[in-house]
Amino acid sequence: MIIKALSVRQPYASLIATGTKTIETRSRNTKYRGSLVICSTAKPTIGITSMALCIVDLVDVVLMSRKYLTAACLDSVGFQYGWVLENIREIKSFPVKGNLGIYNIDIKNSLMTTGADLVEEVQ
Repeated sequence: MIIKALSVRQPYASLIATGTKTIETRSRNTKYRGSLVICSTAKPTIGITSMALCIVDLVDVVLMSRKYLTAACLDSVGFQYGWVLENIREIKSFPVKGNLGIYNIDIKNSLMTTGADLVEEVQ
């Protein structure tokens, strides 16, 4: 099963997984709306790295302003777009080789280590 994914640096990936960070800041806009697997990047090597952590729904993109700083877990506006994330769902973590932007991952290969319940969560 193919699903869209987004790599996020730590500690921000974990903050998304816990529901603390509900806006991910990016330099680019996207027309995509729907489910995304949030994956932690390999660097910096703090916390859980190179792993799929949760599934979220990307529901909107806003122009960043001071009113979104708390939701983005930032102190200042330095990015142009805020990707609004809702409906955060836990999954069993599995290794992922990250990529730039929104990319596809095949979760079928991860089922050997994570169990069939991951597929139920994604669907």
